[in-house]
Amino acid sequence: ERAAYVEHPAEGVLTKELSRRRLVVVRGPKGEGKSVLARVALAKKIVGDRAVVVEVTRETDEVRLMQTIDDIRGAGREPILYFDPSQPGHYPQRPWEGARHRPHIGVKELALLEAVGDVAHNEGVAGVVVLSDDWYTLVRDRLGAHVVVEVRSDDARFLQALVESYSGCPGEVAAEVAKEVGKY
Repeated sequence: ERAAYVEHPAEGVLTKELSRRRLVVVRGPKGEGKSVLARVALAKKIVGDRAVVVEVTRETDEVRLMQTIDDIRGAGREPILYFDPSQPGHYPQRPWEGARHRPHIGVKELALLEAVGDVAHNEGVAGVVVLSDDWYTLVRDRLGAHVVVEVRSDDARFLQALVESYSGCPGEVAAEVAKEVGKY
């Protein structure tokens, strides 16, 4: 039976860093699956560690965020902050939309990024921020200390796992096929 989901090596790194209560930026090119990878890793933390994910949105304010963290800890659970400024429909769906599509980081998003960084550091709370490479370049200095987990579809280990999973090829053959696929 073939797998419906193939774990990217970055997922394990993300999970490990969250266990260390670190602020982790999941970054990579647009459309590489950063948001999906982050959500899968968070779901595993919820199930495995009984963590509580606190999604930071445009409506989030720092006072309420601090209260939520206190409430979660008061219940004997560990909060994990999650901020992903891209929304469904964020990337162009049709080729002609590309020219009109301009990702925008506004004042609100910058303030939220800084708040997530501050709360993660000051309160010792794990956090995940999902950013495309271009956004990361613009805002990395506003996050304070953080760990970067890169998501790239051309990762050799990921490609090998995909080939093994979907084709049933043995590891050595899958590694060779993955090398060839990775060239493109």
